[in-house]
Amino acid sequence: MTTSKPGFVLRSTLNLMAAALVAPLPQVAHAQAWAAPTPSHVEREIADRAGDLKAFYAARAFQPLWIDRSGQPTEAAATLVGYLQTAQFD
Repeated sequence: MTTSKPGFVLRSTLNLMAAALVAPLPQVAHAQAWAAPTPSHVEREIADRAGDLKAFYAARAFQPLWIDRSGQPTEAAATLVGYLQTAQFD
């Protein structure tokens, strides 16, 4: 069937588009499949200790521990590297 009214196709198309925008989304049958995974023990431990790190760096005025202001390794970094280089003996 055809119509002689101008703009009929455009209005019909716009009406269909508007109806699609306001239509409810279909329900997900298995909502649990889309849920975020439960954090592992390690992830929970990291999250718990993040507060400790924030407090540590706040006490240091947020200055880096491993490098100094010129970008060179600090004494603490050199000590750590030494420990790592001899870790196989421990």
